[in-house]
Amino acid sequence: MEENHKQFRKIKRNKWISRLLACVLAVLMTAGIMLLFEWMFPGLLSLVCSRDQKAIEAYLAEAGQWKGLLCLFFLSAVQVISIVLPGVPIHVTGGLLYGWWKGTLVCFCGFVFGSVLVFLLDRRVGKRLHRFFPAEERSEETAMQNRLIEQMKKQNPSVAVGLAVMIPGVPRGLIPHAAAGTGISAQGFAGAVTATAWMQILRNCLVGDFLIRGMIFQAGLVYVLYFLLIALVTWKRQEILGRFR
Repeated sequence: MEENHKQFRKIKRNKWISRLLACVLAVLMTAGIMLLFEWMFPGLLSLVCSRDQKAIEAYLAEAGQWKGLLCLFFLSAVQVISIVLPGVPIHVTGGLLYGWWKGTLVCFCGFVFGSVLVFLLDRRVGKRLHRFFPAEERSEETAMQNRLIEQMKKQNPSVAVGLAVMIPGVPRGLIPHAAAGTGISAQGFAGAVTATAWMQILRNCLVGDFLIRGMIFQAGLVYVLYFLLIALVTWKRQEILGRFR
């Protein structure tokens, strides 16, 4: 009885240690990336966090085209890495300043780069943590991340990742972490993100391009058509997933 109690206390203690280590590693990686970005582009992160569209536009316009495009690329990557940064203002600004195709291309490359980087880091760090802590002693994921992992495990992970990237309301930064907890390969994850991420980015960059030209109706129409597509995908979601089991 006493032996079981000691074992239980040991498992509980190791859970807290693994949870603390995971949190510290995540904070250090995020802080390091944020500090590097702030050093490269002083003040830009605070503008994105404030969602001040005009201030972001002014910053990127003043930076010049090449530096502005580099900012846009890194912002799209950091959006995934940080989890909390909003993606819509970044993409719309890209469309406003550089046109829909150039903004889409740069934001898309940054988004895919950030997603794959988070996936690889999470899987590498996770494997090292698992050497010290057996499966039953690992820290628990957040509720939403846990649901994503379960869904990806039940269905084809690549298809589940692609759908998660498409559907609004799913934090883009959680998707790589959830996918890293499944059996999907790095190539499969990168392919799934590449296959569908361009849709939401193209939508936002088109809206930005239309707004700068004063085409308000067309900008609204882009959102309507996209959400009709999402409604259709959501309605047929189980059928789509079932075909790729």
